[in-house]
Amino acid sequence: MKYIAAVLSFLLIWFLVGFLCTLAMAMLFPAGGQVVGGITFSTDWRTWPGTILGILAGLNSAKAALNPKPKKEKPQA
Repeated sequence: MKYIAAVLSFLLIWFLVGFLCTLAMAMLFPAGGQVVGGITFSTDWRTWPGTILGILAGLNSAKAALNPKPKKEKPQA
């Protein structure tokens, strides 16, 4: 179950960050055409930062899902 949560976390963060970064790049550097989705392996250079940042954020999210920090117990008074 822990591995499924890590994979789903990776995919969700990858798609979200990739889409938002590509959307921002498309606004900054308009091509005059349609905006391409963030998670594509396109030759358009504007999708590269979104894909790279999405993968890095997804890996960080999956790592956090696999190795969560233990909850600190409150000291008994």
